[in-house]
Amino acid sequence: MRNITSAIKWYFKGLFPHPFTEFLLLFTLLTQYSILEYRKDIVLFIFVSEYIFLPLYSIFLGLHIIRESNVTAFELSLIKDWGAVYYGKLFVLLVGYIPVAIGSIGLLILYNNYELILPLMTRITSYIAINMCTSVLLSTSFALVILVTFNFLIPVSSLIVFQTLPYGQVLDYLTSLFMYFTAPLTSYVNFERMSISITTGLLTSIIISLLLILLFREIFRKREISF
Repeated sequence: MRNITSAIKWYFKGLFPHPFTEFLLLFTLLTQYSILEYRKDIVLFIFVSEYIFLPLYSIFLGLHIIRESNVTAFELSLIKDWGAVYYGKLFVLLVGYIPVAIGSIGLLILYNNYELILPLMTRITSYIAINMCTSVLLSTSFALVILVTFNFLIPVSSLIVFQTLPYGQVLDYLTSLFMYFTAPLTSYVNFERMSISITTGLLTSIIISLLLILLFREIFRKREISF
């Protein structure tokens, strides 16, 4: 328990308060509020949240816990517990997502858009899973490529698929599940083009994210043995 506490304190340094984190969080919530209050456009809310602000926020949080291999070796020698290092990173990620999750969900509740709460939580859960994936890569540059690809490029590709899909055509099961995992908010508003129901698709995506977090834990453990 002492090792986990030490790891949390170690990774928590520099996360909050941090000027850029605070600015991005504040700007995200203000933009979401303005859209819901003045534009009353839920599609625009989804677009700026899923394709601009949340991906950028996720990348910033992910880069905070990514370390080069030599730094990771030093952290392991300092904390002396690979499990504490992994769970310390995971805990700090959760703390980092709490403000934006509470703020966004609060706005959805305030403006009676309850149906978007589960898709939003699905997106955040997938962000956490991918962030934990990049934290075991031991290469900042490669991890950044993965973050940008998953947070920006793949969701944009999903949006293009929906926009170019012929009228009346439905995506197959695996593609639908992939869409729910990579772009759950957009998938929600395009549910009639999916082979999977909204609830099933979103809950399955959350389960996949949790399993990925456990998988990356084992990958990190095996990496630790090689140090």
